Formats: sequence, structure tokens, C-alpha cells
Amino acid sequence: MSARQLSGFPSTAALFATFLLGACSILSPRPVTPISEVVNWSKSGPAEQAISRIRSSRTTYALRGSDFGKLADFGVPPQVLDHLQQSFYNDVDLLTRYWALGESLGGCTWCYPQPVDLSTLAQDGNGMADPGNTFRYITLSRPQGLPDWVTAVPGRIGARAITVDQVAQMVRDGKPVGDVVAEIDNSRVHDYIDTSGGLSNISTHFTVGLTGSELAQLHANGVPEPVLDALQRKTLAEFIEFHRMRYQSWGKGSFSP
Repeated sequence: MSARQLSGFPSTAALFATFLLGACSILSPRPVTPISEVVNWSKSGPAEQAISRIRSSRTTYALRGSDFGKLADFGVPPQVLDHLQQSFYNDVDLLTRYWALGESLGGCTWCYPQPVDLSTLAQDGNGMADPGNTFRYITLSRPQGLPDWVTAVPGRIGARAITVDQVAQMVRDGKPVGDVVAEIDNSRVHDYIDTSGGLSNISTHFTVGLTGSELAQLHANGVPEPVLDALQRKTLAEFIEFHRMRYQSWGKGSFSP
């Protein structure tokens, strides 16, 4: 080995060692931030600061529709609720892409939206449910890593359309909760993404049509929890189907059969 080769060996070894350390840091588990911290951040400072801390934590939460009203009751402001909903849907978008293209995040439990149990917040708990083997939530009905209350099957294409306002009106009219939930389950919700600015989306993700603050307001207006959960479930199903079809069409072009 020449002197020139010998002089380059230490730097090459150091570079390789640095690469290994970086790889290990990437693969090492990231601590999950309990949603109780989100509540504390929301109470201790402006909403923008709480949102910044949530972004830095890189934790997302698999929130049911009724969870947003509960968080609002604990003092989480509308802007933070909207961020939590959008972050959840952004992750669903990513997981749907992996699902449609045959990719996966693997056994990284902390990479997926985290399940919550907000009933523990009243007893000074952290608001989190046991994540178990989150990454093993794999079925044909939904992307990997999503809880079992989520489905990717929104219903028959020809089913009648239903709006959030119509659901709220059913509740005001005194329709039984079970019947309202059945109406949602047997219908299609078309406003699952925000199309007010058109579909020429230039951001990374589509904006959610059913926001966290809207769900919290429905809760404040007396819409029962099962109805809110059904709305979130249906909207997620529509969202997943939309993105699944979009990703499956990648690269096919306008002239594909």
C-alpha cells in the first residue's frame, strides 16, 4: 500500500464510522410525545408555539371524531385542533401511498399515528392508549399502522351523498343516534378534502375538508360522540380511497388504457 493510500485510510474509516453512527441514530426509536403534553402546551402559551412544539416532537395521533371535542374541553384551541387533524391525515396520505405501491415503514411502531385514550386525562393520565404492535395493524381494509376503527372502504360508489350540515340537522331534528350513524355509514361524504381553492394542489398534502375545530364545534353544538366518530371514520375512508386510486395511477399517463 502506498503512502498516499495509507494517508487516506484514516479519513475513510472515520467517514464510514460517522455514517454508521448516523444510521443508528435514524433507526433508534424516537420517544412518543404524550398528548397530555399537547394539552399542557396549549394552556401555557399561544397556539403557534404549541403547534411548533408538536411539529418538533414528530408525533401524530390517531384521533377519532369525538376526541376533538374532548381536547377542546381541556383547553386545546381551534388552531391546534386543526393542526392535529391535518397531521393525522398527512400521515394517512403517506401510509396509503406505501399501501398502494407495496412499500412499508416496517416495524417502526413510533413512526405511525399513535392511539389515544383521552379518558385518562381527567385522572392526570397522559391520554395515550397502549400502542401494542401498531405496525402489525395490517389488513386488506386499511393501510399498515392505522387502528382497527379505520377502514379504506367508504361504501358503494352510487350511494347518496351526505354533508356534515345534513348530519347536524338530523341531530337537531331529534333523529335517534343509531339512525344517524347508519345514515353516515350507508352514504358517501364528498367534502373530505378542501376544494375551495380548486384541485390544483401545490403543497405536499391536500387540506382536510373536515377540520378538527369543526368536529369540536359539532361537539359543542350537541352532536353525539358516536356520530362524530362515524363522520371521522367515513371521511378517512373517502380520503384513503381517493389517494389509493391516485397513487395506483402514478406513471400511467393520460393515454393508458
